[in-house]
Amino acid sequence: MGFGSGLNLSDIHNTWSTGSWKTKPGPSLGFFADYALTRTLGLHAGADWSAVYYEYHPYFPWNYPIYYPMGSLIALPVQMNSSNFSILTLPLMVTVTIPSRPSLTLGAGGYYAFALDQDLDVSYFYYDYGKETLRDDWGYVYMLRLNYPLQEKLDLFLSGRYLTGRNAMVEWAEYKHGYSDIRAGLIYKFGRWKSEDEGATDDAGVVNEDIFLTWRAGVVTSWNSGNIDRDKYSALVAPAAGFSLNFRLGGTNTWFRTGVTLERQGFSLRDSSDVWYRYSVEGEPDYYVDSRTNIDYAVIPVLFDFHFGPGEIFSFNTGPYFAARLNAKCTGTATLEVAYNGSYQLEETTVNDDITELIRRNDYGWLAGAGVTVPLSGNIRLDISLQYRQGLPEVFNYENAWVPAPDDEKDVYMRNSALTLQAGLRIPLYR
Repeated sequence: MGFGSGLNLSDIHNTWSTGSWKTKPGPSLGFFADYALTRTLGLHAGADWSAVYYEYHPYFPWNYPIYYPMGSLIALPVQMNSSNFSILTLPLMVTVTIPSRPSLTLGAGGYYAFALDQDLDVSYFYYDYGKETLRDDWGYVYMLRLNYPLQEKLDLFLSGRYLTGRNAMVEWAEYKHGYSDIRAGLIYKFGRWKSEDEGATDDAGVVNEDIFLTWRAGVVTSWNSGNIDRDKYSALVAPAAGFSLNFRLGGTNTWFRTGVTLERQGFSLRDSSDVWYRYSVEGEPDYYVDSRTNIDYAVIPVLFDFHFGPGEIFSFNTGPYFAARLNAKCTGTATLEVAYNGSYQLEETTVNDDITELIRRNDYGWLAGAGVTVPLSGNIRLDISLQYRQGLPEVFNYENAWVPAPDDEKDVYMRNSALTLQAGLRIPLYR
């Protein structure tokens, strides 16, 4: 059983593009219980309390009513300016524990949540929607936790989680909860393994030469390689971090490699366009756009890793990958210039739009890379690698954006391509 506390960072989903939502920190704490089915597989359940704060910044200081020179009345939508939620969350996950030092536990599952209290600041023009608010929620939760032993049955842990809700927060909009949290705390272990009662095994604590874990971090350069107006986009540089697991195949120098990497991909747009997150012009363009489309993915590779050279210091790997979209945003500026009959108007809009629903949920493709390892101390090695990743499908969801599909099925608006430079520490695992 464990208890911990820390910080959560709000991440609202399915927002309108009339302004930007600011990520705000809030307190988070809870307790949990893990049950080990085997030495690696287990179940995780618990109860968490979090105060999640959302804050909205509109692009314009709307005042009601607004009249334009022609006398037309503009009916503006109901808008939630900020909200504070006190939430009780009950997660249930399946976990996989990797026996390293510190040990690594990965979890994935679902949760059910209750809104204990809430405070909404709502701007409305015709009706009072303030009472039609979220009372319960459900969604998906993903976890990564590191355990470091302090005593025989007492561990210190550091964990990170990502939660995404499925219910609408209010009835008049599709806003959905989302937040990530970082916690630290203590774990006390109960019970004994059968092998512990029979005495220690001969290979207890021996390094497993056929499996190793590598923690990685680096920089990814990505671009839009779709064939529709490809020349209008430029590359985007962003961070990447994650881990990989290698399993030796037989007694050879060939390994099976997988893992999880969190990567930010996308592209930059610096051109005249009617749309801020992609190039689109009908007649004379409305804006000069300087924007960056950021798409966060959890990338899972399935690779064959070939090692060679003295001590297997060189490697080459290739294979398919699967990427799950976490969220997507378009940020930057859009400038509008109007000159007419001796008058001049310059308008600059700060763009910070949630475009998650305009990006398909999944991406896949082919990956190839090469690396070199340098011994550091004992069984720990420094791993430096370069990887190229090419996505295959269309990642732009033109159905949600009300954009007609291309006339030719081979035409693609957005396709992911990425080049990643990473450095990592190879950590030994134990039998």
